[in-house]
Amino acid sequence: MDWEKAGDAWGWRAAEWASLVERGNFDLFLDVLDQLAVGDGHTYLDIGCGSGLALGDALRRGATVAGLDASRQLIAIAAERFPTADVRAGDMASLPWPDDSFDVVTSFNGVWNVENAFAEARRVLRPGGRFAMSFWGAPANVDFYKLMPALMEHSPPDELSAAAGLLSVGEPGVAEDLLERNGLAPGSRHATVCVQEYPDLQAASRALVASGPTYAAVQHAGEQVVRASLEELLKPLVSPSTGMVRVSNEWSWITAAG
Repeated sequence: MDWEKAGDAWGWRAAEWASLVERGNFDLFLDVLDQLAVGDGHTYLDIGCGSGLALGDALRRGATVAGLDASRQLIAIAAERFPTADVRAGDMASLPWPDDSFDVVTSFNGVWNVENAFAEARRVLRPGGRFAMSFWGAPANVDFYKLMPALMEHSPPDELSAAAGLLSVGEPGVAEDLLERNGLAPGSRHATVCVQEYPDLQAASRALVASGPTYAAVQHAGEQVVRASLEELLKPLVSPSTGMVRVSNEWSWITAAG
């Protein structure tokens, strides 16, 4: 999938993604930026920045921030949220910033399937700079895996092979090898659990179809079909006392030095 098609997938329901889903990953952003010690005077880039929540936290810490995403719709939300941020729509395999521009670079669930993006991250990172990337954690701790049958049933085969890349990067040594091949020295792995909460099954399925991985399934089988499948698989995650849906996902992440 080229970057413009990826932008279509992540941007078709940008407002829902930004308001209903992305905020559920905020603990991951906090943990990574804490570990990288982002602070006053730093220059910071987030690759695949979505609607910009990580940029907002870096701004509050005193950094000068920039972000890139394939989705023009998500970039528009990020620009409105954080007017001082340098946010641009574009290709993570061809970053529009000069060499050695940033002290810190991150990618939250972004660069995993585009190897040239690792080389570009290294190029714009200053010598001695810090990098971090995240990906799915241990399968037993990821509720999203319980929803995979809905995507597998309704998505075209080529989309399933792309999704497999995101799952495989979490295997031991895979991320480390990608980093080393592109001139980044891997550090330690960490894990953060993020919980997304929705008032009922309908709200949960509305939020989840706004994600990039479900876009192809919706285009292939129709939104109502995909939402019905998701709601059936979400039933075990409904609280018997409140009726709320709690989707708990573990994200693994790794740091590296430039």
